[in-house]
Amino acid sequence: MYSSRTEDYALGSRTLRLRFNEWMRPKSARNLLRSWLSPEQLTQYDTFGHFMVVGCDAGRCYRISRGRAFNIHELDAGAREHCTWCFAPGGVATGDINLAQKIALENFENRALSVANRSSVSTWHSVQGPSEPRSWMRWC
Repeated sequence: MYSSRTEDYALGSRTLRLRFNEWMRPKSARNLLRSWLSPEQLTQYDTFGHFMVVGCDAGRCYRISRGRAFNIHELDAGAREHCTWCFAPGGVATGDINLAQKIALENFENRALSVANRSSVSTWHSVQGPSEPRSWMRWC
């Protein structure tokens, strides 16, 4: 039997209403994320599977990829990966995680990063190869 509950969260002048329903979680989480993305971010998400965010405190540029762990890539001034970050609420769908990451970086970047796990980009290059600037990085 699936359970359902609703919670409201105040975010400035907006209210985020989350309805937790186990069988709808991935689809509704993805829809909720999409509703919070700017038109430009939505285009990036649909085209590349990630979107760009500019932090509110330091103004750093981040690429948030679909995923749950080490899916936040901080980019340097040359639009190359500088490091990767990981912070996520537990027990929620991927779309909800990505939305929480977006809201955190855009509204309280330094506090979010203070509790995040950080990995140097060299760790990921040994697995994935180096990141080269791509045309989509112009959005940052």
